[in-house]
Amino acid sequence: MVQTRRGPPEDGWSGVVRDAHTADAVPHANVILEVPAVSAADSTLDQVATDAGGAFRLAHRSLPAGARLRITASGYAPLSGALPPPGSFVVTLVTHRRAALMRLVQWARRTGAPWTWRTEPTPAQIVELAQSRHQEDIATWAEGVQRSAYAPDDQGGGAPVSDPPTTP
Repeated sequence: MVQTRRGPPEDGWSGVVRDAHTADAVPHANVILEVPAVSAADSTLDQVATDAGGAFRLAHRSLPAGARLRITASGYAPLSGALPPPGSFVVTLVTHRRAALMRLVQWARRTGAPWTWRTEPTPAQIVELAQSRHQEDIATWAEGVQRSAYAPDDQGGGAPVSDPPTTP
């Protein structure tokens, strides 16, 4: 979230939700104001949907410490962070497809050899190497990444992917 203008507290929060790679507006995204609570059901203080242009507005209110903003939209990885001061800001969301590929690359870099190449690894490369090493949990996870990133929507494309295996 990037604040573009700090405003008086009575103005509340406003902004626009955009696709992180195309900069297109994300209509019908859920912008959720959350506060610390014992259960998730009790944590939502306010919720609005973005309009066709990706714009939203949340009215000012007194908030306890730890208030957060969570943004969700169909086809996008959710984003959550500390509530910025009242004003205007831009929120960028990453599609599930891109988020899955970014997680695979980050996992490979963090894990190191033999999962790294001179270029960013593809899911297919990770699957092939994992299968050759009899590491089916990694192969299965990378296949899920590949499906999420490249398959048509009706065949699992764009679906969220589970966390990577913890041990290579």
